[in-house]
Amino acid sequence: MNDRTQGKVEGGGGGGGDGSEGLGKVIYPIFDLISSPDLPNRVRLAYPRRPEDDIHLFRIRTSPSVMGFIPKYRKVMQDFTLAKTTEQRIEQTADPDRLTFTAFDDRNQEEQRYIGNIGFHGLTKRGQGGQGERDSSGGKVVEVGIVLSPWSKGKGYVNEVMFNLLDFGFRGSEEGGGTLMVRPSPDPYRPLRLFPEEWQDRTRPPLGFGVGTMKFATSRRNQAMRYWLEVTMELVPLPDDRLTEQEKQDRRDWGEEDALVFYELFKTDWDQRLRSKLEAKIRASAAKRAMEQTTSPSA
Repeated sequence: MNDRTQGKVEGGGGGGGDGSEGLGKVIYPIFDLISSPDLPNRVRLAYPRRPEDDIHLFRIRTSPSVMGFIPKYRKVMQDFTLAKTTEQRIEQTADPDRLTFTAFDDRNQEEQRYIGNIGFHGLTKRGQGGQGERDSSGGKVVEVGIVLSPWSKGKGYVNEVMFNLLDFGFRGSEEGGGTLMVRPSPDPYRPLRLFPEEWQDRTRPPLGFGVGTMKFATSRRNQAMRYWLEVTMELVPLPDDRLTEQEKQDRRDWGEEDALVFYELFKTDWDQRLRSKLEAKIRASAAKRAMEQTTSPSA
């Protein structure tokens, strides 16, 4: 998917090794999101992005197999640096238009614990007065961005990463469910049930984000992502008359070869059928892995 919005640092520097450097006066908590603890889900989503993970994202940003679908990165891939990755993390974490998680599988060794980044953007800039765009039902309209490491491809992680983010995003404050693991450094992980009103200055995470519509965009050449959106999630590319002027401009900016394809996912579709479909796929994949482990020679 695309990564089009650039953040701006607001406020001064400061902060220590807790991922809060360069964030001005706001000290962000460290918390994990596990949307449905009863699912056999290998993935947790951590916020904010950690300095020690910059090297992993740098490797993704300079991987032709991952970033070759994004023109702006393809053009500068050879000149992209670890320092630039760090700069982007600080800027984007401070940007109120974004909420970005890092996806981990802690059962893997350190090098393969890091799966990728996923999150929302367009939280404030799409609408008037910094409140973000709203759909006809009053729900938030956000864009979803995802980038996964090459080693994670073909292992079912996209279903688990997306499930956690989508379920969190579509859940409203009244719906509850799920678990947020909050770790005020240096305390160990501990589960807390928190509410959206505590999110006002991002000092505590919410149970849900109250999204009504999620938008996706990817290069028309990105067949793997398009398959997931069109087959797994049953989404249909938006026709021109459904695109905003900005989306049309973004598509032109990406050029003919990588022209963006846009999709929308509505909360009603997620609640009524797609959530259960994705959950079933995650359970089936977990059962298959368990079977393979029991039948392998080393088991």
